[in-house]
Amino acid sequence: MVTDKNSPKLKIGIFSDVQGYACKYDFGMANLDKALQMLADKKPDVLMMAGDLADDASDNVFTMYNDLCRKYFTDKLPVNFACAGNHDYWTAEPLGVRNSEALYTNFCEKMEQPAENPLHSVICGYDFISMSEDCKNYSAAMVGKLEKEIQKAVARDDKKPVFVVTHYPPAHTICGSRDQFGSVELNEMFKKYPQVISFSGHTHHPLVDERSIWQKEYTAVSTSTLCYCCMVEHNYNTVNTIVPFAREVINMLYMEVFDDRIEIHRYDVLTGKEIKEDEVWSVPLPFDPSSAPYGFERRAALRKAPEFPF
Repeated sequence: MVTDKNSPKLKIGIFSDVQGYACKYDFGMANLDKALQMLADKKPDVLMMAGDLADDASDNVFTMYNDLCRKYFTDKLPVNFACAGNHDYWTAEPLGVRNSEALYTNFCEKMEQPAENPLHSVICGYDFISMSEDCKNYSAAMVGKLEKEIQKAVARDDKKPVFVVTHYPPAHTICGSRDQFGSVELNEMFKKYPQVISFSGHTHHPLVDERSIWQKEYTAVSTSTLCYCCMVEHNYNTVNTIVPFAREVINMLYMEVFDDRIEIHRYDVLTGKEIKEDEVWSVPLPFDPSSAPYGFERRAALRKAPEFPF
């Protein structure tokens, strides 16, 4: 643990939706290589992945991921903390035939993390919880299990944030969560716990969009994608939600945790540059919903309608 107040207590690299194939020339895996290379200089304590590392539950992709980690983090390997996404469950067998529990166990073994679901770890004094399920709508049973783990974290320290990782986002929060991919059940449960900072994937939305962070009763953050960009469906010139410049928007997050705040940096992996480096997302701790800096009401109060000369 770092004791200097000006130094982060914890450093976390965050990414998702690589959707990679077991080839170093694959677009997703090549971007993952770049992302890990960028993170290496920051020496993160944790690598947090919000699902869809592989495109088709390929063991070889998980092996390549670990090889890349050992290539770039030569001094100390970060702790892997990941949830499985829908692609990490996809196989040739239909949903009713494939053994989802076995696929999740294999995923965890290859990611070198405990095969528990939800997975709850305390890292450097902070609670990390992930939940995985092979369906679009998380079941009441799984959401109930997740809530019990959040309650344990809050009981352990109700002033610290609880980092929760799911592939699908809580509904009606970040951009892309208002369609069928947002989980109403997650949102309703998270509302009880202001300590929750939810990280989710699946939407593939660009981090330059300020709607990628949301605050009201709790905090929700999009992890974007290392494969291809999407935007809200039915925009002009899209194929479903996939935009024409989809391969040009490859983003990840880097987060530093301090005693009194967390700071979230957004990065464009293709250029290697920070997105809006003068507008780092900073969330005061402990979180107070009444003064949430990224709440709709507060943002609206700080803005005014544009005026144009005649």
